[in-house]
Formats: sequence, C-alpha cells, structure tokens
Amino acid sequence: MDQQQFNPRPEAISEQISQSMPKEFQEAFARVVKAGMKVIFSEETHEDIIQLLSKSEGDIGEMLGGQIANLMAMLYQKSNNTIPGEVIVPAGIYLLAQASEFLEKVTDEEISPEIISVAMQTMIDSLMRGFGVDPQQFSQISEQALSQYQGAE
Repeated sequence: MDQQQFNPRPEAISEQISQSMPKEFQEAFARVVKAGMKVIFSEETHEDIIQLLSKSEGDIGEMLGGQIANLMAMLYQKSNNTIPGEVIVPAGIYLLAQASEFLEKVTDEEISPEIISVAMQTMIDSLMRGFGVDPQQFSQISEQALSQYQGAE
C-alpha cells in the first residue's frame, strides 16, 4: 500500500484495505468479508446487531472492536481454522469499518476517528491474545498492522 494519508472514515478504510490486500489472499479475504457482512447485515441477525451495537454501555470504540474480534473468532472457528492469518486482521478492520458506518446510520451517533482508532486497537489486541501471539511479538504485530492501514511508517 502506498504511504498515503490515512483517512479514518469507514468508506475510506474499506477501500484502503481492499486495495492493499496481496493478490494471493484476495480470494480468502473476499470470502471472510462476505461471511462477516452476512452476519452483520442478514435479516436474522440485523435487529440483534443493532441492539448490541447501540445499547452497549461503556466505550463505544472498545465495544465495537471487541464485537468485531468476536465475529472474526467465530468466522475462524466456522472455517475449521482455515482462514489464513494474513487475512484475519485486514478482514476484521474492513468489517469494523462497515459496522462503524452502519452504527453511525442507525444510531445517529458520530463515529469519530478516535472511536475508530480505539476500536481497531481493541480488535487487534483481542485477536492477538485469542490466537496466542507471544506477548513480546504482540505489540510489534499490533503496531505493524495499525501503521499499515493508517499510512504511517
């Protein structure tokens, strides 16, 4: 991905993630995103998702990041642990951006760049812990993932 200026708006994040996905992982990425979008936006879960996202107490960024991490863990389990590791965080960030935009529309609450940043960090932290990443590697991987998608060096 070019070292472009990070745009924290959900639609820009989605576009940046899609464009930066290496070719060898694009098919897996698309499958994971499609499955995640189906969970978030299906008629069966639509109302539950709205309630979960709009009525949670506490920090909305932490809640959003935690819920997307849970979604990614569920998708990984349903795939019989076949989702490539290189796809999990980018797909999670893509879905987080989509969920942020959705939440903003259904609740009329502004999802600020700060909220998205907290949500991304929370999601990445939760995923890394859930996948048993060595604590010494944890902050390194987390920083790399965030900087890749925020255009930082």
